[in-house]
Amino acid sequence: MAITVNATNYNGSLNDYLYEVIGLGNDVLEKGGAHLIANVNYKEQLDFLETNEDPFETYTDADPGFTGVTTKYKRELLPEKMTISGTITPSAWLAVWEKYRSQGTLTELKQNPAFMMAVVDLIKNAANRQLAKLFWQGDKAAGVASPLRFFDGMIKKLTADSNSNVIFVTPAGVITQANVVDILQSVYAAMPDKFIDDPDWKILMNSGDFKLLQFYNNAVKETSVGVLDEVVKRLFLEKRILHFTSLPASRVIGAKVSNAEDSNLVLGMYFDVDSEFGAMRVDYTTNFSKVVGYRVDVMADCNYRYGGDIVFYKPI
Repeated sequence: MAITVNATNYNGSLNDYLYEVIGLGNDVLEKGGAHLIANVNYKEQLDFLETNEDPFETYTDADPGFTGVTTKYKRELLPEKMTISGTITPSAWLAVWEKYRSQGTLTELKQNPAFMMAVVDLIKNAANRQLAKLFWQGDKAAGVASPLRFFDGMIKKLTADSNSNVIFVTPAGVITQANVVDILQSVYAAMPDKFIDDPDWKILMNSGDFKLLQFYNNAVKETSVGVLDEVVKRLFLEKRILHFTSLPASRVIGAKVSNAEDSNLVLGMYFDVDSEFGAMRVDYTTNFSKVVGYRVDVMADCNYRYGGDIVFYKPI
């Protein structure tokens, strides 16, 4: 594979670049489906406060008293170690070797950042797809051969909510063109009232299921002379629907999500797992090899802040 080193906006920090192209570059974060917390190298606590206190009371000269109850919910990000790695056949590499050669004669010494960024650009699509899939479908019990084994994804964590906070919609089977609107209407109806006017409360669904919704909508327009069905109108115009190829089919999540810190869904990441070498290594796989290998050490985990604000549909 030939390597072309293009001009970049590199500002001196390779870690920042890794977060930009691998962290922020996956479709979960690009579409505003979660908030990224960077540099979580051990553990991050996600706090949520809920209170039933009524702030208005009868006026009195004395202390009115405080009768409200505030509950603090705590969940955590606990990033797990993983590695992004592979090899490159450098047919074009030797032509620029003098400019970008290692600063030493042994393997795994520091490589020129411009070349390392070119490698990141080379692998980013595959890494982004895998990270997005992990975010939704990760399962630590999947076994050593599974690419989903590194951390438990959002679907598994919502299903196993230990506090029983998550709002589960009554199952109605797998999503089809015939039932997609009814299922989305059930998710919409279960939304906590406090989010009715919140533009960040969104419906998250699989891209294939979203296409079924579009097909349904087209059929409705054909039979109603262009007038949208009221349910579909509310879903499209009043609540934004985000769709993801990596979210499993027939699963729908309703939650307050964004790239901001008040997002209920969160992804935590950390590069530079091994401080001896830094966040990325690129060099010949052995001293006499013609193959260049790359390695990026990553830690990541996902979670939600509070299940009581999340509506979740699964087919069974």
